[in-house]
Amino acid sequence: KPVLFAILLISVPLIVISGASDKVADIHSNNFGDTVVKNPEVYVVKLFSSMCGSCQDFQPTWNTLVPELSKKYKLGQVNIDKSEGMSLANKLNGLREGIPALMIFNDQVAENYQILFVDGMSKEEVSSSIDKLTNNNSVNGEGLKLKKDQKADM
Repeated sequence: KPVLFAILLISVPLIVISGASDKVADIHSNNFGDTVVKNPEVYVVKLFSSMCGSCQDFQPTWNTLVPELSKKYKLGQVNIDKSEGMSLANKLNGLREGIPALMIFNDQVAENYQILFVDGMSKEEVSSSIDKLTNNNSVNGEGLKLKKDQKADM
């Protein structure tokens, strides 16, 4: 019985995570151009590391946001634990605000994006900020950078 209990403890979180992952593309340096840049739809891309405590804290919020966000936007994630993910994050200067962060691409130009540092933000704050950010274009990767206690007032 202890073995069965251990298997259940491991498998239940995997089921919860996998339910969200079928709507979230894995993005890295090898597929970024074709997947995100060439796509005319708005892409919301999560930057994360499995070794990051804040990223682990944000994961349940992300999981609850995926069904709602996937109705309005294309979703992706960049795992910086992998060399292709870190390469892309560095190329885009996506780690300058820290992780977990969401990068929002809405004009098919790789260097033009908004970045949202989401550590400590609630589901409602993240959703509202993304909706506000997607209504504005960024310039040369500067975009609008929000921290936990800032709101996207535009």
